Amino acid sequence: ANQSARRGASGEFAVWHNLNHASLLPGSQTLLSFLGDPQSSRYEGMADADVQEAVLGRLREQHPERHVPEPTALFISRHGYDPNSYGAYSYFMPGWSDRFYSTLKKPLKASCSAGQSELRVRFAGEAMCDNLAGYTHGGYQSGLEAAAHYLYDEGKGPNPQTLDHLCLCDW
Repeated sequence: ANQSARRGASGEFAVWHNLNHASLLPGSQTLLSFLGDPQSSRYEGMADADVQEAVLGRLREQHPERHVPEPTALFISRHGYDPNSYGAYSYFMPGWSDRFYSTLKKPLKASCSAGQSELRVRFAGEAMCDNLAGYTHGGYQSGLEAAAHYLYDEGKGPNPQTLDHLCLCDW
């Protein structure tokens, strides 16, 4: 690996989430960072050992006063190679407004006989979850919420608006 990849380029791994924090996953001893493209594609194509070397190099560069030990494990998602997503996520085009998301989240109605219509289609995905847009868990959460709303509308589940864990996505 070249010197830049060995230590991680400037601007890469700039933000770390300490999941070991008492309010998150205490005892996990886990740091989390995110990359977007083109960096994510480059790291997805690297061997885990090379990714680990770059991550450690960057952490040690950012914190020269601290001892940064070798990790016990490293995980890198490779969404760019996942045939179900190929790294896809929403993109905010110029002129796009948050109000468009609230329109997208409204269920589509299907025409039925006698002029009646029923709610049939709900959109879900990371783009439908404002607090978690751009993240895999945003897509998962929005799917849970869309399903819960559908079940409630069909009389087969509780009102999701009364359950905190089903009210995280709100455009």
